Amino acid sequence: MDSTAWMMLGVASLLSLLLVATVITIPLRRLGRGGGSWGALLAALSLPMAVLLFTSLLLWVISAFPAAFGALHLERSHVEAWYLFWVILLLFNLSEGLGRLYHLYFRKDAQPAHGLALFLGRVVVVGASLLIVLQFAMDLSTSQLLTSTAVVATVLGIALREVLSNFLAGLSVHLAGTVQPAQWIAIGDKEGEIIQRNWRETRIRSTGGHIYIVPNSLIASSLITHMTWDSPLRRHHLDFPVSYDASPALVRQALQEAAISVPEVDRTCKWPDAMVLACKDNSMVYRLRFWSRTFHDRSRIEGDVQERVWYQLGRHGIALGSVSEVKIPTLSGTLSAQVTEPIPETGYDLLLRSGFVQRYLVGSDGRLLVDETALRAFATLLRRRTYGADEELFRLGDVGEVCYILLRGDLYGRTGLSVQGGGAGEFRVEPGEWVGEISVFSGLTRTATVFVKGSEAEVLEVSNRALHYLLSCHEEIARLFQQRLAQRSRRMLEELRTLDLPHTAIS
Repeated sequence: MDSTAWMMLGVASLLSLLLVATVITIPLRRLGRGGGSWGALLAALSLPMAVLLFTSLLLWVISAFPAAFGALHLERSHVEAWYLFWVILLLFNLSEGLGRLYHLYFRKDAQPAHGLALFLGRVVVVGASLLIVLQFAMDLSTSQLLTSTAVVATVLGIALREVLSNFLAGLSVHLAGTVQPAQWIAIGDKEGEIIQRNWRETRIRSTGGHIYIVPNSLIASSLITHMTWDSPLRRHHLDFPVSYDASPALVRQALQEAAISVPEVDRTCKWPDAMVLACKDNSMVYRLRFWSRTFHDRSRIEGDVQERVWYQLGRHGIALGSVSEVKIPTLSGTLSAQVTEPIPETGYDLLLRSGFVQRYLVGSDGRLLVDETALRAFATLLRRRTYGADEELFRLGDVGEVCYILLRGDLYGRTGLSVQGGGAGEFRVEPGEWVGEISVFSGLTRTATVFVKGSEAEVLEVSNRALHYLLSCHEEIARLFQQRLAQRSRRMLEELRTLDLPHTAIS
């Protein structure tokens, strides 16, 4: 073979050496996926070091056994170019790995380099290394190569300007970490969760399940509202017009209590607050501010809060906004309908209708234990209250100041035993029963959480004064009350035995 063929064989041997080094270092390079920063450093250095080592070994074998290889030889310029290229790549990988270790151990607060930046850096270093090798090691002019490359790049840039615009915008968004998957963002009137992103577009899923495909150029040039970064805690505000007849202190307290009663309202970091926002002609405008960790679901949360505000203000006798009187003129010669307002039920009527009197105020002989005068006096001490769906009347551990008589609706309760599951510690309140009276009578904290299940519930609120007045009307009523206490304690003990819990669990 002529010298050119032997030279080509030498170049082929170097490329074969690269293939062998690549195959041998596969296990080491896999360490970069799960071996931490030290494993990534070893994986990055493994291939350049293996190539340099095998190259040195090949050159030593060729020089040590010249008879075995005949006229095979490697040009000095080719060997120097080969060494130079892999040394540059080795130094770059070494500096990259040391940078990762520096961020890991010394600059934990700083954001490490993005994988895309490292990839582009490797491309630039490899390209620059090739140009340096061609220009200085092999004495080849690279000006023509650069000129032709610039012309091709110009043509491609004109033809693919939209694609390149989105790609460069996606590059900047990725490097800056502007948006990340699983974040909730709003871009203009589009709002949703980022489910996927690439170098051209970002896909957002709205709360209604719609998928918006947003070009990265739009994200890079638009105002973005983050709802989960860097904390999911976000503030809501709602405005309510309230009549001037209501005390501002009472209105603010009612608004705060309504917000607190909604489970999604956060109470760990910031407490809900209320303030007077403005004074209008016929009403005062109050602003309720509260925080939640699911701001993307704000429509439902704010709807629940407004519903609780209506119930809470209604229980305090506070009217929302102003009431305008509309007069409808009647035409001559026609009959006008006479509208009669229904007569509201009194507390006495409500007691009789609920079944409370038959349950607790009738003796064993079937006679009423109190006369009608005393019963009407007791009814005047009661307050009619309405609670919305899932609203709590009181919670486990609260101080008991009032108790309730259920008129209509479904009330359920959970004691401390409910954490054991299996229905333990759960009970249902029937219409005509009262609930919470033990805490009011004994002065102890609430032993259960009672809430409305399903639709709204209507109750009669019994104060401490009203309860003690009723118990003082007849000794048989007090005896029935003590009997109820004994039955509830016995039921709790039976549940404890069923769950095989120690008796110290009784509080």
